[in-house]
Amino acid sequence: MENYRLVSVKIKGFRGFPEQAGEREFRFDQACTLIVGTQGGGKSSTLNAIEWCLFGKDVANKSATKIEERKNWLVKNQSSRETTVEVIFEGNEEILKVYRSDRKRGDNPKFYYQINNGEYQVKEADLRVLLGVELSDYMSCVYLHQETISALLIQEPKERKNALDRLMGLTDWRNLLDGIKRAKAQEEFKKIDQEFNQIISKIETAKAIKENDLGLAEEEAIFHDIP
Repeated sequence: MENYRLVSVKIKGFRGFPEQAGEREFRFDQACTLIVGTQGGGKSSTLNAIEWCLFGKDVANKSATKIEERKNWLVKNQSSRETTVEVIFEGNEEILKVYRSDRKRGDNPKFYYQINNGEYQVKEADLRVLLGVELSDYMSCVYLHQETISALLIQEPKERKNALDRLMGLTDWRNLLDGIKRAKAQEEFKKIDQEFNQIISKIETAKAIKENDLGLAEEEAIFHDIP
């Protein structure tokens, strides 16, 4: 996301922001922005709203985020009928607007992004290419979640290791390595290699027999003066 800078976010009906309170706007166009509030006042919801606007339902998925607390995670404020988030970025002399809602209104899509108020673009994969970031990168390099910090500080060693993997973006690699170990892949590769060598040996033996038979046939033809 190095080519774009966050300018603002508008939130309504998302987690700590009930629809009845109206749309809330937060500006991030200064060099540094500090979010201050009471417990449950919407600090985390502000950052989570940006994340949801960019990555959609994946942020409410335990398997996608690797965060235990995201199991059955609710996006919509419980007293609200609709959730909408709009995020504005600046970069490359462009204004990038990203919009997401949990409800479709009229002809407007539930998700879209547009550059300089141009046509609606609805392919989420294209937005990620434009921003140059996937959810796993975003969670390890852009927005460090409090659940990860908590796990690093107070959890058991295994959970701390998992939290550190999430922080460094190593979870998928760790799972792959563990899967290889569980599957005893090295033993399987060795077995396959042995079977392959046996096949090669049989082929070489068959080849030698055919060459010998051909030699005998040639000698027989010469002996009987067969052209």
